[in-house]
Amino acid sequence: MNQKLKEKIRLSRSVLEARTITDDGPGTILRDVEIVLEAIGGGVQVGGKSANLPPAMLPHLNERMAHPIELKMQRALLKDYPNVAGVYILLRTLGLVVAEKKKIRVDPERLSIWNGMNPVEKYFSLLECWLVYAQPGILGGEERRDSDNQLTKHLPTILLAPLTTWKSACRVGNAGWRLQLVDAWSFQLMARFGLIVTRGDRGEMQEPSSRGWFPGEMKATEWGQAVASRLIQTTLEMLPEDDENELSVYAAMDLDDSAQEQVVARAFQPCFPELREWLRPPSAQFLEGRYAFKITLSDYEPLMRRIVFDADCSLDRVAVEILKEFKFDFDHLYRFSYRDRMGQSWEVLSPEVEEGISGAEIAVGNMDVKEGTNIEFLFDFGQCWSFNLHLEKILPPDPEAKPCVILERFGKPPSQYPGLDD
Repeated sequence: MNQKLKEKIRLSRSVLEARTITDDGPGTILRDVEIVLEAIGGGVQVGGKSANLPPAMLPHLNERMAHPIELKMQRALLKDYPNVAGVYILLRTLGLVVAEKKKIRVDPERLSIWNGMNPVEKYFSLLECWLVYAQPGILGGEERRDSDNQLTKHLPTILLAPLTTWKSACRVGNAGWRLQLVDAWSFQLMARFGLIVTRGDRGEMQEPSSRGWFPGEMKATEWGQAVASRLIQTTLEMLPEDDENELSVYAAMDLDDSAQEQVVARAFQPCFPELREWLRPPSAQFLEGRYAFKITLSDYEPLMRRIVFDADCSLDRVAVEILKEFKFDFDHLYRFSYRDRMGQSWEVLSPEVEEGISGAEIAVGNMDVKEGTNIEFLFDFGQCWSFNLHLEKILPPDPEAKPCVILERFGKPPSQYPGLDD
């Protein structure tokens, strides 16, 4: 495999430099993005917690896409139309589309930046967004947790796919690298970027009982393998020199998060002089104020507390105050899980956990959440006490107020260790 990969890397730069990127190719991604932006326009009323496109508009939007898909479902959701869902995930991640209460709309400031970019800049901004930043959690429902991002998950898919023959999409890679129905949006994006070609669907060819679209067979394109090879080459160049790095389709897994955020730019700017500007996900801004939460404990309603936290309070402080109110000892690990304004999923963990984002480092005002957001606070991974923090209101800052104020108490908390404390 290494010899074949070396040959692909050797040829990749000449393939890339010979390609002209326009609104019409490679792939249909730029046309599909414009179709979805036009459909959303000034705003679309939505329902549901994930603020997705409403089911009623999806069949019509699907028909307008460059590659419509056929679904045999009565009331399909956005996740069931991966050709639309993949584009929508990119637009939400880049801030081109924003959610406000029960409406989604195109952000005019971000759109103005987008319209000022050339096709090369648009194409690689979208490619980077997909490979490094995009999360299927924007769609709600089932998520995969077996890899950090699409860079580490799908580069092997492209490089291991044949160029001239068809191969089952479910069997690309090794035995431990199976791709599932929840990856359908990424397969659609790979095809829309012109990296692969697909035919048939899994429902027709393998699993008649499965719901939703998933490619039956696939093969790579010369452009796709050149893109993937160039990324692998750049990955190896970015790894520390003292590492014993093997030439492998899985090399990107050895990059840390900050390095992965640089790899697409470093790979393609030398090949495309027109690539000068990037559109990347907007940075979360610290939002001053006082955050009023209604806090409940699963299976113990109507037990409830209303607590206001200052924006400067760390999530570790929030955990301490909640457990104090519910008369629990702070003697186990915890996890906060939530979605920010862009629909991205986040997990914040106890400071004692070595990997991940620490609750001591993130303040309430850094979470970039809006009113109505629900945050899960899971305490004690053995007992699994699940608290829900519903953000009722973001109040103006009050320098005279205490960092934590209890507004209301209702109900008697349960024993932390049922059967032992009785």
